Amino acid sequence: MDALQSKLNLSWVRVSTPVSALAKVENGWTVEAAGVKENYDSVIVCSPAWAAGVLLSPVDEVLGDDLSAIPYSSSITVNLLYDEATLGKLPDGFGFLVPASEGRRCWPAPLCIASFWGVHRRERLCCARFWAA
Repeated sequence: MDALQSKLNLSWVRVSTPVSALAKVENGWTVEAAGVKENYDSVIVCSPAWAAGVLLSPVDEVLGDDLSAIPYSSSITVNLLYDEATLGKLPDGFGFLVPASEGRRCWPAPLCIASFWGVHRRERLCCARFWAA
């Protein structure tokens, strides 16, 4: 987040500011957060489906209801990016699964490994991506 903020006009950035309402207006959107209403050309809603449903119901009731009805469970995705020349190549693998019969509170953690050239093609980067629910 810090790297992203360093590239943006800080007057555009709001962190730790829960949005309480969205409204579609003629030239875009009105966003209400921390008791302050501001207008924007567009918005990106990055929230659980139920929260997006609450915010978007006043704009589009059907969409809000559809979003609120989406079932889901918590999950996490972790991406580790490193210089292959420094740490070496990751071993081939695909993660692990724990059968329910084991009686453990552990979910699958698939592993995806990809190598690619960096932005300036000076370094070969590796990305290890883990997902767990």
